[in-house]
Amino acid sequence: MDANCSRRNAALWCPGFERFTMNVKSSAPGSLSSEETTIAVNNYNGLDRAIELRDERFPMAMARRSSATQIARPLRMLFALASALVFVPLAAAHVFLDHAIPGAGSTVHEPPAQLKLWFSERLEREFNTVEVLDRSDQRIDKGDPQVDSADPTLLRISLPRLAPGRYRVTWRVLSVDTHVATGQFTFDIAP
Repeated sequence: MDANCSRRNAALWCPGFERFTMNVKSSAPGSLSSEETTIAVNNYNGLDRAIELRDERFPMAMARRSSATQIARPLRMLFALASALVFVPLAAAHVFLDHAIPGAGSTVHEPPAQLKLWFSERLEREFNTVEVLDRSDQRIDKGDPQVDSADPTLLRISLPRLAPGRYRVTWRVLSVDTHVATGQFTFDIAP
């Protein structure tokens, strides 16, 4: 530190500077304290410039900060950003119901022989359940859910001849990438 400079109220003042300078707090990795570096932006000898003044208590610490350390932080930030961009689509890749026949909330006039559910991802051949329930919550499907061999996103279940009324479909599926999804919807059969 310049012998002509002195501390006044936690600020550094040097002859020739037009303003006081304040200590800069830093949260950067590798910083030792909030008093480690003081930045002065002043008119000194007629030139506007920023001057970094180092505290005499940390001469070796400041000498150890190399350009490699200064380069490492932006590289870590770039790596973190790239990782986030790569893994976000993977984390968002959960299975969901794409469409169904009869459709969710639809009204059909002819009772279907099968309920067909298409999902956004391929399904495991096992571990999938579908139930079709009537108004009194009695299961009325034939209990034979099957993933279609030609289209692994299609899950079918056979139905008996259904009477007019409202039916509730509940499902739980397991996709090939181990995501589990559940859901339900209703459909109506008109007389």
